[in-house]
Amino acid sequence: MASDAPSEDAAVAILGHSCQSWATTADRLVDALRLRPKLKRRRLLLTVLQDVATGTYSALERRYLRDVERPHALPTGRRQRW
Repeated sequence: MASDAPSEDAAVAILGHSCQSWATTADRLVDALRLRPKLKRRRLLLTVLQDVATGTYSALERRYLRDVERPHALPTGRRQRW
């Protein structure tokens, strides 16, 4: 579903919700992606799943991590933990 999402934010929402709701884990999704080398948006999905594994479950949280925290070398924020 995430590979067919209409936008990057929609893909983030799908992956984040899947992991946040305990339907699966980021590690399981990464394993599944590795079995599908020709899946569209594969590189993006792998990158998003790395962030989801740290507790970044929404597009807004990911944007903050990617555009603010990392570029400005800020201390790692406390992420969501379930």
